[in-house]
Amino acid sequence: FISAMVYSDVISEPMVSVNLIRPQMITSLEVDQKIALYNKQLMSSGLSQQNISRTDMLDSMISSILISQAAEKAGIKVSDIDINRVLQAQKQSAQAQLQQNINDEQFKQLIIRQTGSPWEEYISDINEQLIQQSYITQTKKHLFENITIPAEQEILNKYNENIQAFFNPEYIRVSMIFIPVLNKNVEKSTIAKTTLGTAYLELKNG
Repeated sequence: FISAMVYSDVISEPMVSVNLIRPQMITSLEVDQKIALYNKQLMSSGLSQQNISRTDMLDSMISSILISQAAEKAGIKVSDIDINRVLQAQKQSAQAQLQQNINDEQFKQLIIRQTGSPWEEYISDINEQLIQQSYITQTKKHLFENITIPAEQEILNKYNENIQAFFNPEYIRVSMIFIPVLNKNVEKSTIAKTTLGTAYLELKNG
């Protein structure tokens, strides 16, 4: 059941109340935050921002809440093992992109920077996504079984239509040796320049 509220320009005005097993309010502020977060994640992946309307995002949030509440009503849960399996897969993907091994703390900080969310909130989101996926695959199994395998040309057409979403931009690692000379006298500035020149020659010579 969905109860619609009157739209308002007040930033935290309630927009919708979703109630399958309990009332859950969605405010305009939450919708705007979701849109901003989604675009931030696109940019961190090297993709351009999208002009997502409030209505589209609101529809998505309503669907998500309904599925989550339906899954809770059905008693569906996921374990820490399931969550850790997802995290390990994501960590391996990050290492492949960075072309280096990273420890758990580095991976954690990478996720926080890319998502703009606290670690605990990120884990909670994964938990919710896994619960929703489990509910859908269990209760709508017949829909998946009836899906026909697409032809090779259909796959190619879909790929070409969404090519930007199927690759990551190249990453370039840059290191810099920096010696500040702001408000320094001529002698100290000269010393800094000599030091950098020496460092450059050492790097150039291996």
